[in-house]
Amino acid sequence: MSSSLNFIKAIVEELCERKSNLLIAEIALQFMMEKLAMNPDVISGQLKEALNRRILQRRNATLVSTLQYLHNPTKYYDERNTPHAFSKASHAEIIALIVKINETYFCKDKAATTVFEAEDGLPLREIQRQQRLEDEREQETAKTFKEQLKTKVNESLHNTAEVSTKHLSENDDLETSVRVEIALLDRSGPKSIHLQRVYDFLLTIPPTSVEAERVFSANRYFCNHLRCSFNDDTLDALSFLRSYFMNTRK
Repeated sequence: MSSSLNFIKAIVEELCERKSNLLIAEIALQFMMEKLAMNPDVISGQLKEALNRRILQRRNATLVSTLQYLHNPTKYYDERNTPHAFSKASHAEIIALIVKINETYFCKDKAATTVFEAEDGLPLREIQRQQRLEDEREQETAKTFKEQLKTKVNESLHNTAEVSTKHLSENDDLETSVRVEIALLDRSGPKSIHLQRVYDFLLTIPPTSVEAERVFSANRYFCNHLRCSFNDDTLDALSFLRSYFMNTRK
């Protein structure tokens, strides 16, 4: 049980890093599920099933698949046969998302777009010593797992397609241009302008809502019993002033 919880702890820490993105999250979650599957105990199986259901509920397959494809098309096609929780989007869905992001964010003019229990009979000191040794082993296991995870992430992020700054013909509409750029990328060509824009855009999406949770955590200390008697506008003003003066002191 402790090893399974250490796996999950390491993954949560990785997902909450400020540098984390959808690509890293996908690698980390798949790695965690593989490790849980290798553990034969009942708890690991139950954790795996629960996490599998949660991933199916929260994961956006189209966003993740598009980012994976743009990062490394060859690797994406090689890993098409993935577990159901990590299913891939269709080719048409990837194209549609790339077109939609370009139209929405980059193309203003579409036409102009280019319970531990003590054992009986053991003295307290011996029990504490055994517990300390067990804690040290767990920390070492967690450290080893985090190193394995870091290696996995680095290997997956190492190679990505080259970038081309060339524009296609301005006479082509956006969807046609995207289809041509994807065909070139599939033939080991560089990422053209529309694909690179979407790739950079998707890398900015955080995999969790941890930033919002940090805000609520900070407000818990600010909104004490007395201040909670104020109305919402007063609390908003106090929160703003606190943030402003804290930033000006830096």
